[in-house]
Amino acid sequence: MNVPTIEIQAAGFPITADGVLAFDTVWPDLEPSIRRFARGMTPDRDHQEELVQEAMVKLWRVDPTRYDFRNRSDVSYIWRVLINRMRNVWGDGHDGPLTLADLVGPVSVSGRIITAASDSCA
Repeated sequence: MNVPTIEIQAAGFPITADGVLAFDTVWPDLEPSIRRFARGMTPDRDHQEELVQEAMVKLWRVDPTRYDFRNRSDVSYIWRVLINRMRNVWGDGHDGPLTLADLVGPVSVSGRIITAASDSCA
C-alpha cells in the first residue's frame, strides 16, 4: 500500500518536528527583545506587528535546528539576523512611519508606477 507523503510548509520552507521544537524553544526568549526593538522603530502598532512577523519568518527560514540556543553566541547571532531583517524591511534611513508603498512595494496607478521613494500619485 502506497502512503502519500504530505509536505507542510511555512513561509515556503518545510515544517519538521525538529524545526517546530527549535522555533518554540527559542522564540519565547527572543520575542520580548524583538518587540521592544520594533517599538523603537515605529510607534504604529500595526507596523510593529509587521516587523515582528518578518522576524518570525526569518527565524523559520534560517532553520533554527542548525543552532544551539544554549550557546550564547548562537543566540546573539540569530538575534542580529532577525534585527537586520527588520531593518531591511523598514528601509535604510526611514525617517517616519511606514507608508502603504513601504509595505506593499511598487504599485501601478493608472499606468504610473508608485514607489516608496515617490510616495504620490501626482
